Amino acid sequence: MSQSELAALMTCGFASVSGDVMAIFIASGAPTNHLLTAAIISAPAALAISKILMPETEQVDLVAQASIATAEFREKSRNALGAAADGALVAVALVVSTMTNMLAFVSILSLIDAIILWFGNRAGVQGLTFDVICGYVLFPLTFAMGAPYEDCSRVGSLIGIKMFATPVVGYARLGKIIDNRMILEDYIRSTNGTWHWEGPDVFLDDSNTTLVDGVMSERAEIIVTYAMCSFSAFIAIGICIGAMTSICPARKNEVTKLVGLAFFGGNVASFATGAVAGDEKIYWL
Repeated sequence: MSQSELAALMTCGFASVSGDVMAIFIASGAPTNHLLTAAIISAPAALAISKILMPETEQVDLVAQASIATAEFREKSRNALGAAADGALVAVALVVSTMTNMLAFVSILSLIDAIILWFGNRAGVQGLTFDVICGYVLFPLTFAMGAPYEDCSRVGSLIGIKMFATPVVGYARLGKIIDNRMILEDYIRSTNGTWHWEGPDVFLDDSNTTLVDGVMSERAEIIVTYAMCSFSAFIAIGICIGAMTSICPARKNEVTKLVGLAFFGGNVASFATGAVAGDEKIYWL
């Protein structure tokens, strides 16, 4: 496998989600139909972007590689019991390596988040975290994807949560925001009452109810659903390194060299699908 193919493999991994992870997203409140669509269209987007970032320049002898792989397999596993034992050993190494790398990345991100929060408190800026910063930093990107101007910072914040925490946390908050929008619509339809913003929350005047985390437009909800539908969170870098190096230890240096590029490509693919969803000509909008 060439470096371009290896980068494409990792990029597609960052840009896609597995079935069980998608089930968790749906349980968190994300729209099922849009998640399924995002999972399908992200694959060709990731492949195209990976080839743009790292074009194929090597000549790979696939026949020779297949012969080597077959010979190694026959040498290692001469019978079913041997194959089962080898598989168990590989699985243990894969799980341990993945978990330790993920723990390391989570610890580093938590430390950085705590440092930012500490400096923010000393500077008089309460609640300054990664996702808040991302809400401002990613504002131009979310606007370019088609999010309404008034929702751009909130969409950027959700994308920041997805990148620096996990997509599960981002979808959990998105599900809450979707529920808030439905409550607000029912409130206006049934009572024609007034409401106003209180910081990031929405307060319903007539019912004396606070909708924590506020609301956003349905268009913004769809865009962020597509933009977050991937495995391209920072903790996934540790998972990817652990998994790939366990499967192929000889290419550890190449994996660590390409993982940053693949992570970037996976996020770009997700943002591209979000931009497609944000197009006014798309029928579901």
